[in-house]
Amino acid sequence: MLVFIDTSAWIAVTVKKDQCFSIVDCTSFVIAKKLKVDEVFAFDEDFATMKFVVHPY
Repeated sequence: MLVFIDTSAWIAVTVKKDQCFSIVDCTSFVIAKKLKVDEVFAFDEDFATMKFVVHPY
Protein backbone atom coordinates (compact mmCIF):
# COMPACT_ATOMS: atom_id res chain seq x y z
CA MET A 1 0.00 0.00 0.00
CA LEU A 2 1.40 3.37 -1.01
CA VAL A 3 0.84 6.10 1.56
CA PHE A 4 1.44 9.75 0.82
CA ILE A 5 2.80 10.84 4.19
CA ASP A 6 3.42 14.43 3.08
CA THR A 7 -0.22 14.83 2.03
CA SER A 8 -1.49 13.36 5.31
CA ALA A 9 0.86 15.58 7.29
CA TRP A 10 -0.18 18.70 5.40
CA ILE A 11 -3.85 17.88 6.05
CA ALA A 12 -3.01 17.54 9.77
CA VAL A 13 -1.31 20.96 9.71
CA THR A 14 -4.25 22.67 8.05
CA VAL A 15 -6.98 20.94 10.10
CA LYS A 16 -5.47 21.71 13.52
CA LYS A 17 -5.85 25.48 13.27
CA ASP A 18 -6.05 25.85 17.06
CA GLN A 19 -2.60 24.23 17.37
CA CYS A 20 0.66 25.45 15.88
CA PHE A 21 2.41 22.24 14.83
CA SER A 22 5.25 22.20 12.34
CA ILE A 23 5.09 20.13 9.17
CA VAL A 24 7.92 18.02 10.66
CA ASP A 25 5.89 17.27 13.80
CA CYS A 26 2.79 16.47 11.75
CA THR A 27 4.79 14.14 9.53
CA SER A 28 6.07 12.39 12.65
CA PHE A 29 2.51 12.15 14.04
CA VAL A 30 1.26 10.54 10.83
CA ILE A 31 4.13 8.04 10.63
CA ALA A 32 3.83 7.12 14.31
CA LYS A 33 0.08 6.57 14.02
CA LYS A 34 0.46 4.48 10.86
CA LEU A 35 3.08 2.33 12.62
CA LYS A 36 0.87 2.14 15.75
CA VAL A 37 3.53 3.76 17.93
CA ASP A 38 2.23 4.84 21.35
CA GLU A 39 5.43 6.15 22.94
CA VAL A 40 7.91 8.62 21.49
CA PHE A 41 11.12 10.38 22.51
CA ALA A 42 10.67 14.15 22.27
CA PHE A 43 11.72 17.39 23.92
CA ASP A 44 8.48 19.36 23.63
CA GLU A 45 4.83 18.91 24.54
CA ASP A 46 3.48 18.60 20.98
CA PHE A 47 3.43 14.81 21.04
CA ALA A 48 1.74 14.80 24.46
CA THR A 49 -0.89 17.14 23.02
CA MET A 50 -1.51 14.53 20.33
CA LYS A 51 -1.96 11.84 23.02
CA PHE A 52 1.41 10.09 22.69
CA VAL A 53 3.34 8.96 25.76
CA VAL A 54 6.46 11.12 25.64
CA HIS A 55 9.91 10.27 27.00
CA PRO A 56 11.73 12.12 28.59
CA TYR A 57 9.25 15.04 28.58
